[in-house]
Amino acid sequence: MTLEMDVRYPTTNGTDSAFGTDADLIFGGLYATTAIRLQVVGARLPRHALAINIVGHDSVTKNPDQPLYDLNETVALLAIPDPGWAFSGWSGDFNGLNALANPADITIRGDMTVTATFLMVTGT
Repeated sequence: MTLEMDVRYPTTNGTDSAFGTDADLIFGGLYATTAIRLQVVGARLPRHALAINIVGHDSVTKNPDQPLYDLNETVALLAIPDPGWAFSGWSGDFNGLNALANPADITIRGDMTVTATFLMVTGT
């Protein structure tokens, strides 16, 4: 990221000699301008965790599966029930979307926790 700006300040004697070679005279000698350039190398916005809790005997995959995510990044969640279990829904920080959708996409809004609930299927 690079930020560039010009700083203007009044001159006392109508010349830029007191300000060195970076200063340029403008407005008929009334103001001097110094260009300032600030460069930030390797700056990143904070990244966020997505924790998955499971109620039942099953699993959840995340795609992409990584420890931290960027703000507004979309993560696909897939609930995978074990034999004899059924996916019941999402809860926690699920963005208020369709809690029964599987797979489901979630948008990262900060550190988040999502719970996948599975229920045991009873035989008939």
